[in-house]
Amino acid sequence: MLRPTKHTDPARSLLFVSGFLLTRMQKMRVVAFTELRAHLLKKMGDTERLFVPALNLLYSLGLVEYRVQTDSFEYVGPA
Repeated sequence: MLRPTKHTDPARSLLFVSGFLLTRMQKMRVVAFTELRAHLLKKMGDTERLFVPALNLLYSLGLVEYRVQTDSFEYVGPA
């Protein structure tokens, strides 16, 4: 959920999904957009609505960069 309430499941929150994606990008360094989305849906199920906002958060924090040529995200944060 984008705006948490007291009934929000922590495993279905924007921060949790962002952390999940960040962990994957740290391991692989460069991940295709479709591969990253498929990995999220496979592991976490019904969190597709949080995929783009989570990427936006990571990009805003300067942890990932989008590569247009390869349609992928590259982890550029601290090692």
